[in-house]
Amino acid sequence: MLKKKNITAPTGAGMLADIMANMSSGMDIYPLPLMLLDDAPEAWNFYRPLPEDKFFELMESIREKGLLAPLIVWKRGERYMILSGHNRKRALQRLHDITGEQRFSQAHCLVRQEDSLSEDDAQALLIDANWCQRSLSPSERAKSICRKYAILGRAARGSGRSYEALAEQYGLHATQIYQYTRIAALEKCWLERLDEGLLTIKACVRLASFSPQTRAALVSAGSPALPLSSAEILALPGNLTPESARGAAERARAKPAGEAGETPVIRTIEVPERYYARVLAFVRELVAGE
Repeated sequence: MLKKKNITAPTGAGMLADIMANMSSGMDIYPLPLMLLDDAPEAWNFYRPLPEDKFFELMESIREKGLLAPLIVWKRGERYMILSGHNRKRALQRLHDITGEQRFSQAHCLVRQEDSLSEDDAQALLIDANWCQRSLSPSERAKSICRKYAILGRAARGSGRSYEALAEQYGLHATQIYQYTRIAALEKCWLERLDEGLLTIKACVRLASFSPQTRAALVSAGSPALPLSSAEILALPGNLTPESARGAAERARAKPAGEAGETPVIRTIEVPERYYARVLAFVRELVAGE
């Protein structure tokens, strides 16, 4: 059995790194059966699962080397909520289902006791873990920042420095924090275009300034292609109404093929496999931030 260790859990965007680096008191490492581990609520854990190829790589790594990093869980009665390690738990479960080997039926976990975290603390830890460990899409970054802003706001918004405080924690500019908090509530169709590099963050901030009814008019008039480009969205008047929004989308849809939206420039480069995820995340953020 793995020797029990104690770990301190600070708050802030560096929480995960600090937890792993500062082994003192407040958290314990235990082997726990997978059957006792529950996923965090979907409202908290809005992050996409690993792609299949990366998931199979994770499974192979665990099969060959074991679980290299413990899960972080929060004790809730007789069960435990996962705050960091949803993909690792899924990989272990899949390996156990395939092989039947007992070693895949449990996971070593850093256990945060029930009374040591508030719900805000637990959700902040989950967000920080994903921010530190994964290459997030622009929409996932926006949702993360928006949730952390809400948590920080409940604790300290009276200071008037919520954007600045969060920017300092995450190494971002206060303007970026503002932009992320604005676009997080956009409808799924717009966020998907943002993640695909078809819309910029600035264009999405502009969309967020319109009413939900106006955005719905843009979608209904332009579906399924949603032809408006970032430049066209940025050129829309600030007093856009649902009626004029439908007209703008219909005009964009009526453009001849090849004229609607912006024409992408395609370039092919060779990237070492170990850098692929990092380069892809960088390019996506570069395009989204234009």
